[in-house]
Amino acid sequence: MIRILLCLITIFPLAFAAAAQDSRAGDSSSDEQFRETQALIERMRAKVKGIDSAAEARDTDIKFLNKKIEEAIGMISSGRETNAELRDANTNFQANLQDFYQKEGELKAKLEEAASEREELESEMEARIASLAERLGEEQRARDGLQGEVSALTARLKETEEGKAEAERRQAEQLEKIESLKGEIATLEEMLNASRQGKADQEARLGDLERRLKAALARKVEVLSGYRSEFFGRLRQVLGGRKDIRMEGDRFVFQSEVLFASGKAAIDPRGRQALTKLARTLNEVARKIPPGLNWILRVDGHTDRLPIRTDHWQSNWELSTARALSVVRFLIEEGIPPRHLAATGFGKFQPLDPRDDEIAYRRNRRIEFKLTQR
Repeated sequence: MIRILLCLITIFPLAFAAAAQDSRAGDSSSDEQFRETQALIERMRAKVKGIDSAAEARDTDIKFLNKKIEEAIGMISSGRETNAELRDANTNFQANLQDFYQKEGELKAKLEEAASEREELESEMEARIASLAERLGEEQRARDGLQGEVSALTARLKETEEGKAEAERRQAEQLEKIESLKGEIATLEEMLNASRQGKADQEARLGDLERRLKAALARKVEVLSGYRSEFFGRLRQVLGGRKDIRMEGDRFVFQSEVLFASGKAAIDPRGRQALTKLARTLNEVARKIPPGLNWILRVDGHTDRLPIRTDHWQSNWELSTARALSVVRFLIEEGIPPRHLAATGFGKFQPLDPRDDEIAYRRNRRIEFKLTQR
């Protein structure tokens, strides 16, 4: 393309000079050629301007061609060339013009191909740019996600550190409490050991007191047993050798018939006489008993197993209790202090004879006197 332009630059001055000569001669055909040539020059200028101005060498050639064209125009104005030379130049110009058109077509095809390639490259670049933008967006989103995770992990780490600090504080408090509890435990152990020692001493004292108490009780029982023996012995002498009044172990037993009529709780006259003797004997013996010996005469009422149901007694238990109370009231009348008396009814539930006959019934109906300690 550059070679073609150089060739045209060489031809243009001659053509321009010939056109100027014909103009001076007044040739109309030359004027027409001049106008065509002028138009062609204008088209060439337009085409030259259309060539890619980005190439530095081509820009230089275009500038050079424009310069030559201006020189040719100047030569036309000065009329320095001859008409024959103009015709020869025109012939050469036409040949070179055809070659220029051919080269121009080839150049357009190459330009179109280059434009197509450029469009493809632009499309490819746009696709690559879009892909890169999408990847960039994904990377940005991933980065944002990672940033969120980092923020969350940072917050969790902060919470963990705060929790660790709180746990360490609580652990320190627990250790302090444990040390305090150890001190309290040591104090309690000392107190416990002292308490155990005191308890051992107390148990020893209690054991000694218990032994002394038992010994004192034994002595009192022994003393009371002596007075009981004296009371029962003298009572036996006073009452004589009656079969219905007898000794049963540590008890003095009166058959109920000695004191009461059948089914009655009131003491009959003969029974009063026997109880009066008992009361006098007990008063005589009681004067000898030391004040610190808390004795009591227990009066126990017993019946047989035969059922009883009257207007006064609904059971043998009530009858036995009423008879014991009658005896206690009588002894109080005879001067026995109430604090030394007790009345108990057993009914049929503690028989002396388990048999089921009249002899057993008679033995089981009784009033027992027992001198004991409270």
